[in-house]
Amino acid sequence: MSRRVTYTQLLNLWEFLNSHKDVAVGYNKTAQAREHSKRMWDRVAAILNSIGEGATKTGAEWSKYWVDFKAKLKRKNRLNTDARNATGGGPSTEQPLTEIERKFLSILGEDYGSGLPGVQVRPAVTEEIQSRHETDRLSQPSTSTDGNPVYLDISFDDSSVTDRE
Repeated sequence: MSRRVTYTQLLNLWEFLNSHKDVAVGYNKTAQAREHSKRMWDRVAAILNSIGEGATKTGAEWSKYWVDFKAKLKRKNRLNTDARNATGGGPSTEQPLTEIERKFLSILGEDYGSGLPGVQVRPAVTEEIQSRHETDRLSQPSTSTDGNPVYLDISFDDSSVTDRE
């Protein structure tokens, strides 16, 4: 018996996951959702194993296969996005997606692997800039109980703090 997943099995897996997107994305936070997912993966196993060619796996093994497949697809899609956005010339490093990868990506979303939409990671702030920001923030006036601003003189050399009004 073959341990390799055939193209026919992949097409059947895609058809099933396309019809059951809740199983494809796999958000199983509750015990009920996990039980539902287990039953669905057992159905997937029965369908894919009955094809008569290719790999024979349990529901849990097909689920793991899907998790691994998604991870590889996510990485490839992210690398392709990075390659398209790269600057500096030179030959493209983009690796075209296969037909079946494009089918699975249609379930997961075209931006799968490119992070959360609208979320950007701020670059690391150097200590000098961070120190300057802290100094600016600390030198902003606050108000005393009588309504007059209070300024803090902070000397980072001798770590003394004095109040002046």
